[in-house]
Parts: sequence; C-alpha cells; structure tokens
Amino acid sequence: MRLLAGLIERANLVMEWLSKVIVLVSMTLIFAVLTLNVFARYLRIEMLQVGSEIPEVLFPWLVAASVGLAAIHGAHISIHLLADRVSKQAMRVIGTANAVVVLSLYTLCLLIVLDLLPIVKDDRSPILGISLGWTYVAMGISFGAILVNQLATIFRLWGLSNQGPQEQIDSSQAAG
Repeated sequence: MRLLAGLIERANLVMEWLSKVIVLVSMTLIFAVLTLNVFARYLRIEMLQVGSEIPEVLFPWLVAASVGLAAIHGAHISIHLLADRVSKQAMRVIGTANAVVVLSLYTLCLLIVLDLLPIVKDDRSPILGISLGWTYVAMGISFGAILVNQLATIFRLWGLSNQGPQEQIDSSQAAG
C-alpha cells in the first residue's frame, strides 16, 4: 500500500510540474500575442487573424492547469474550515468521504470527456486548423490532476504517505 501511495505522490508531483509548465507557457504566449496585437493596431498594421485565435486555443489550457494546481495545493473547493473543528479521526472519515465523492464525480467527467473526444476532434478552428479536441484534452488533464490529488489525499489522511494530512486540511491555506 505504501508503494502505491508513493507512486500516487510522484504522480501528484508530475501533475503539479506539468500544470506549472502549462500555466507558464500559455500565459506567456497569450500575453505576447495580445501585446503584439495591441501594438499592431496602434501602428495600423493588419495582424493576422491568428492573433485572436491563439488566446482562444490556449485559454482552456490555462484554466485547466490552474484548476489542477489549485487542487494540488489545497486551494480548490474543499472542506478546510470544517477540519479545524473536528477530531483527527472524524476528519479522516469526512475527508475520505469527500475525496470519494470528488473521485466519483471527476471520474464521470473524465469518462464524458473521453466519450466526446472522437466527436469533437473533427471540428477545427478556422485559421490555425487546430482540433477542438485540444480543449477537451485540457479538461481531461485537469480532471486527471484532480483525481490523482484526491487519491493522494486519501493516502495522506490515513497516514499511508510520507506527507502528512495536515497539508491538505489546514484552513489557513484555504483562507489565503
């Protein structure tokens, strides 16, 4: 069981790193393209339509990676305030129940995304010709990050991980 917990923790770290890279790259590209578009307008240079399409394509990735990071850092929708008011054993049960509900719902969402991918992959953006499946893949990765995080949370709550559960149930993190 500890081996599985270790693998889940490593997967959580990989998802965190991947999410950070996606946020950094997408924010940088979106900012650069929008800045170039603004300067082009002031200089009365006609920019290619690509300038408006790139942010549309990257924004879902930015949002999905941000949601994944929020979940990994315990800042996503959670039960932090309750954690300070109940015993450690009660928090284990409540936290596990919460994680099981989240796992169930996000697994369902991931399955829906996987069902939709074959349908939407043929739709393409008008200029770049990028498949709309790109957006659905972003959502799938976000859901995957949350699933891995919830599994890690269960292992932490029950003391099966090297990281303690306090990281996940500290309400001061939720507040800011």
